[in-house]
Amino acid sequence: MAAGTPSLSHPAPFRLLDLSAELRLHIYKLALRSPNKTILMPYTFNPKQSHHRHGLAINLLRTCSQVHREASDILYKSNTVLVGADVHMTTYPVINAKVLPQCALSRLRHVFVVLDACDGFQANYKNVDFRQFQAMTALQTLRIGIVTQRDSIWWTDSWATLLAHVIERVPSQCAVEFGSFSEAEKEFMGKFIKAWSDGAFYSAHEVSGDVLREIAKELGIVKGSKSGSDRDHRPEYYNDTD
Repeated sequence: MAAGTPSLSHPAPFRLLDLSAELRLHIYKLALRSPNKTILMPYTFNPKQSHHRHGLAINLLRTCSQVHREASDILYKSNTVLVGADVHMTTYPVINAKVLPQCALSRLRHVFVVLDACDGFQANYKNVDFRQFQAMTALQTLRIGIVTQRDSIWWTDSWATLLAHVIERVPSQCAVEFGSFSEAEKEFMGKFIKAWSDGAFYSAHEVSGDVLREIAKELGIVKGSKSGSDRDHRPEYYNDTD
C-alpha cells in the first residue's frame, strides 16, 4: 500500500470544512436549530442545577473559529430563548448568569422572559439589577410574561413599574409583545405556576397579556431610553452619594 494512503483499519478523519458551504450550513441547521425553535433555560440559582440539556450540539461552535463564524448566527437567529427572571433578586442579576451567560446576551435575537413577581414585598424594584436586558443589543423580539399571586389584581402599579424597568432597556427596534403565546411558552410559564402553587400558601397565575399590553400602552414606555450606566441600576443610591 502506498505511503500516506489510509488503510481500512485506520480510515482518514472526516473533515467538516472539506464539505461545500451549502452542506455545512445544512449540518449547522440540523445541529443548532431546535425542532420547535425554542431553547428552554432552567429557572434556578442553584449552581448544581444550572446545567441543562437542550438537545443541541452547542459544542460544535467550539471546534474552530471558522465554524463558529459560520454557525453561531443559526443558533441565535433560529431559536427563541425561554428564560425566567426573579425580579425580587437583589443580590444577583435577575437572570442567572450561569444559565444565560453575559457573553451570549448581545447575540440573542428572540427571547420570551417570565418575570416571577410572586413575592410582592419588593414592589418598587429599586435595588433589582435589570441591566442584562440592556446587554441584549441585537434583540429583535421580546415577549414578556408575568407570573404572580392569583389574588394580586391590585398590584397593577407594581406591574407597570416592572414593565418599564425591562422595556426601557431593550433596543428601540425590538418588537415587544406580552403573555405566553406558543405551546412551548405556555408550558414554560406553567412550570412557574406549578412551582409556586405546590410550595406556597397561595396559588399563582399568569397575568393576562392583554392587561400587560394595556398597561404598557398607557405608560407610553420608550424603548432604549436607559443609558446602561450604573446610575440606571440604583439611581437613588448614586443620587444620594453625589
